[in-house]
Amino acid sequence: KGKYHIGTKAVAPGQLHRELLRHLQNRSVTEPLLPTRIQMFGVSYLPPFHLQAFSAMARVAQVHIFMLNPCREYWADILDTRDIQRITRQYTIEEETEAYYYLDQGNPLLAAMGTLGRDFLSLVSDTECEIVDCFTEVGGHSVLSGIQSDILNLVDRGAHTTLLNGARTASDPADHPAADVIGPDDSIQIHACHSPIREIEVLHDRLLALFESQADLKPRDIVVMSPDIEAYAPLIHAVFGTHLDKSSYIPYSIADRSARKTSPIVDAFAQLLSASGSRFSVSQIMGFLDLPGIKERFGFTLQELERIAKWVDDVNIRWGRDANDRSTLGLPALTNNTWKEGMQRLLLGIAMPDAANHLFAGILPYDHIEGQDGQTLGKLFDFLQQLFHLADRLQRPCKPIQWQERLNEVLEQFFLLDGHAERDGHQIRQALESLGQMETIATYNRELSLEVVAAFLEKCFQRSPHASGFISGGVTFCAMLPMRSIPFQIVCLVGMNSDAIPRNQGPLGFDLISRHPQPGDRSRRNDDKYLFLEAILSARRTLTISYVGQSLEDNSCIPPSVLVSELLDYLQRGFGINEDRVVVRHPLQAFSPRYFHSDESSLVSYSRENFEAVRSRRRNPNLSPFFTSPLPDPPPGSKTVSLEQLCLFFNHPVRYLLQNRLALRLEEPANLERDREPFRLDGLARHKIGQRLFERGLSGIDLTTDFPVQRATGSLPQGTVGEMTYQRLQSEAADFVKRVKSEMQNHKPQHRTIELQGPGNLQPHLPSARRVAAAAA
Repeated sequence: KGKYHIGTKAVAPGQLHRELLRHLQNRSVTEPLLPTRIQMFGVSYLPPFHLQAFSAMARVAQVHIFMLNPCREYWADILDTRDIQRITRQYTIEEETEAYYYLDQGNPLLAAMGTLGRDFLSLVSDTECEIVDCFTEVGGHSVLSGIQSDILNLVDRGAHTTLLNGARTASDPADHPAADVIGPDDSIQIHACHSPIREIEVLHDRLLALFESQADLKPRDIVVMSPDIEAYAPLIHAVFGTHLDKSSYIPYSIADRSARKTSPIVDAFAQLLSASGSRFSVSQIMGFLDLPGIKERFGFTLQELERIAKWVDDVNIRWGRDANDRSTLGLPALTNNTWKEGMQRLLLGIAMPDAANHLFAGILPYDHIEGQDGQTLGKLFDFLQQLFHLADRLQRPCKPIQWQERLNEVLEQFFLLDGHAERDGHQIRQALESLGQMETIATYNRELSLEVVAAFLEKCFQRSPHASGFISGGVTFCAMLPMRSIPFQIVCLVGMNSDAIPRNQGPLGFDLISRHPQPGDRSRRNDDKYLFLEAILSARRTLTISYVGQSLEDNSCIPPSVLVSELLDYLQRGFGINEDRVVVRHPLQAFSPRYFHSDESSLVSYSRENFEAVRSRRRNPNLSPFFTSPLPDPPPGSKTVSLEQLCLFFNHPVRYLLQNRLALRLEEPANLERDREPFRLDGLARHKIGQRLFERGLSGIDLTTDFPVQRATGSLPQGTVGEMTYQRLQSEAADFVKRVKSEMQNHKPQHRTIELQGPGNLQPHLPSARRVAAAAA
């Protein structure tokens, strides 16, 4: 898609490739430009484009490619079971048996997972190069070493293979070292858990068990890989980072995380760019105020942010800068529930502190700001002004270098970079510098929109900011990437769920390569399969696999990734190890008593807290139940349930019981309600407005003329709906005021003289209007 440049001439990648090959033919010209030796390590695949380039460089310099070949035999023609079935399906039954002998499967795991390596080896073999084999026989007599030896020697440990027509062909691997009879052991461990957090808890206990059983094992000898390291990183910190006891603490580090996940400043900067064109909802603005760097730049404290949140809620700010901002979205140009109206109420509350029920130029002052609150309000006003001005600036397109200058100003204006934050700021400046360089490299002098710039920066921020975290002395957590499967004593794979790996992305409509695939084309699915194969080969002692294999709702079994299933099938065919003997299904909770029973050796826990919880339960077996007595009979009408109620019960029976039998509401209100203006009033909002109308009516204020004041509070729906709602509430409040005044006239207070005795300021007991109103209610 892009263009590259030789001097000042722009050329396409294909032409650049031809120009490179033509220049490499002249040895006297290119030899001084290239090093005498080029060495590449950890390369799982190179496309033909680059492989041809390195082949041409080999005429001038020595080029060494050190690559992993999982098998010492020739395995370029092996096929997996699905391909064999697809080919033999076109033959008759008689021809099928004969054709089957010409279709070699070799090792089932290698055939199913080694497509990427097989194609790359074929491309390398087609070049004019010298291939030097450096194979070493796998030692040991464990199940893991047996699988590795089978792959190395291209052996199918299964004694017989059944054809489609029922015929059987014998394969005798007696000449190979892998023919030794191996019994079940702990070299391959597979754990089925209920959730990702349980996977990490189980992993922590398994590592402690390995350290206990293997005295020479060190944390640096262990690698833990996951298809989605970003999702598991918070869980890893929650489990491995909270063990303060030295006996159970395991040092660890997490690699391959994106800059947005590891740097709060980078994430805050990316969020700030999303302000342009947004609705400026309450949750978004309050989220900006709480971002690292921004909070320090504008000097907000935690107490001030809590005070601002209360102000915003009291003046009913919901979204939108002003009426013009709403009109750009195709909505009526109303100022109700906007930041402009809310800030006007707050600022007017300082100037007119005692005018809470009187409009000034159509604005209702907010009467709860005093003293030092003015400074806090000033900082909020300053932040909003700069944020709205930034949103306008970001909407104007400009050239890449101008974007670099503009965003550098944003970084200095909104973020306080000191101490550790300076490193994050440097990373943002590097990404902006690369953005500016694109204008020079691509000779692109046109203007870019913010969407293009934000997408470029997002791609830059997705890369890991630095190489720290990999093999840093503790247990290494990383993503399943090439060059990660180097030999480790213990290799652990977490998150091996059916929907996580292998990844299968549907082809795009304009992708011609996916319509006409050829050997050597990249496939994410084949990449993941080969990474799993490399993980099997990289484990020296133990391979541990975990996945979410049990449902949180009904404890039903969930199948693992197809790669794990193929490994289980090979264990059963080649070693006679059934799934029940190798897969450990863990309880739902880490404090299950099963972890502390001596008869379940597969379940191990080193948590002292969970042990104390189980022991306390045993000491007090007669703990009082949640219900100390039978519940009363439900009303007769509740015995007939609707379809919606039935779905609510089966979706969450405990919640349904608490809400419908005990009238308990434990869920918190959703933040979405704060981000939209009121379209209708719920029971609580009706009560608040009705209480206010009642108090003002009891004070003698004409409620028919009080509608502008009530509308200025922002609590009523907009337009005609708000007027009709107010009229109903005003009529109800007026009737109630009449009833209260009538009761007060019929029960006039009796004045009598009393004698004061002793200290204190005793006053006659007179019934107040509020108490009379409450009694009447």
